[in-house]
Amino acid sequence: MNRIGPITWREFKYTALTKAFIIGSIVVPIFIFPLMILLPGLFAQKSDPLMGTLMIIGSEPVAVQAERLAHEVDRAGGSALQLQQAMADMPDAIQQAATDPMLGSAMTQNKLEYDLKIESAGIEAVDESKQRVRDQDLIGVAVMNEDVLDSQPTSKENRFELFVRPGLSPRHLDFIDDLLTDSVVEVRVKDSGMDYARVRSMMARPSIVTKRLQEGGGEVREYEWAKRLIPIAFMILVWIATFTSGNYLLTSTIEEKSNKVMEVLLSAASPMEIMSGKIIGQAFVSLITLVMYGGLGIIALVAMSQADLIPPRMIIYLLLFFIMAYFMIASIMASVGSAVSDLHDAQSLIGPAMIVLILPMILWMPISESPNGTLAVVTSYIPPLIPFVMILRVTASGDPVPFWQIAIALIEGFAAVLAMMWMCSRIFRVGVLMQGKAPSPLQLIKWIRYR
Repeated sequence: MNRIGPITWREFKYTALTKAFIIGSIVVPIFIFPLMILLPGLFAQKSDPLMGTLMIIGSEPVAVQAERLAHEVDRAGGSALQLQQAMADMPDAIQQAATDPMLGSAMTQNKLEYDLKIESAGIEAVDESKQRVRDQDLIGVAVMNEDVLDSQPTSKENRFELFVRPGLSPRHLDFIDDLLTDSVVEVRVKDSGMDYARVRSMMARPSIVTKRLQEGGGEVREYEWAKRLIPIAFMILVWIATFTSGNYLLTSTIEEKSNKVMEVLLSAASPMEIMSGKIIGQAFVSLITLVMYGGLGIIALVAMSQADLIPPRMIIYLLLFFIMAYFMIASIMASVGSAVSDLHDAQSLIGPAMIVLILPMILWMPISESPNGTLAVVTSYIPPLIPFVMILRVTASGDPVPFWQIAIALIEGFAAVLAMMWMCSRIFRVGVLMQGKAPSPLQLIKWIRYR
């Protein structure tokens, strides 16, 4: 058993001490966090100013109203009405994210500068105005139909045409769209005899500021989007860490077997020692990935003052279920890698297992929304889904998972790890010496039963 150490170091060295791994698993996370700090500044870059004349055909009241709105809007960044309406139409997650100090600062700085003039003309000037747009003399031409200003227009009537010059940016086009549609709505309301400002204020949706009361006293702003993303982030973290190293284990085993390196290793160590060394070596590789990317996520939450969303017990559960997940995946990969001599053959054997292991990704939403539901409870006791489903359950923001269910999942999961590692060792001792055609699943079962 004293040969396991050198084999472990060899496996770790040829995986973790390579340029590709160092860049992908160490350098990239180190540089991501500064980019997260600089990202709001990138969004804060100012757009080119919108300058020119907009022609409105067929409705002088809309033109007058658009001219008034264009002058009322703050030149540094748009009217409060437009911002309020835009935010009200956004999902709650984006509305809450916009209140973050860094993102909010970026939204404030990234304002549109413009110098827009409004002209109006009759319907007979449509063709002439379109030509002026083509000649870059006008920004655009809005052609209003006769029924668009009705107080109750039908879906066919509730539209107008806008012709714009080439090269107009999406942001400029959005501004013009908002200006024209707001003008049409305000003209409709005024023609109906109502006070538009009063109607607008009554229809404004109130904003909600959710705060979470902390056990030790005090309160902190609640970001619902963060609580929704934490479960899937934890599971993806475990998924990436385990499958990255598991894939290294699979390919290195196949390469060593195909290149006859395995025969040299077998002359100095037993199959059990080789298997143990390779699995333990890749475990350290997987742990580095987990620490680097997991640490990056925790630092991001600390920067957002949301570190209390991840209590210490979640970190403990993460480590326990990561160990469980890694050895389950490693046993599958080592078994298949030792049994075949070609990567294509390995894919056919691993395929069914991958279909099963992809289920937590598909079931992420129902499990995290209802961590104590029937679906979540049943799937959390099915190996090898246990670690992936349980990490979703224990990090979900719903009702806490009873400790006895966590304890049963841990006991059953690590018992399954022992069983899978035992089966892996039985396959490995036979598979590393086999050449030629890839075995079928039934043959693998026979290898397990060999004495």
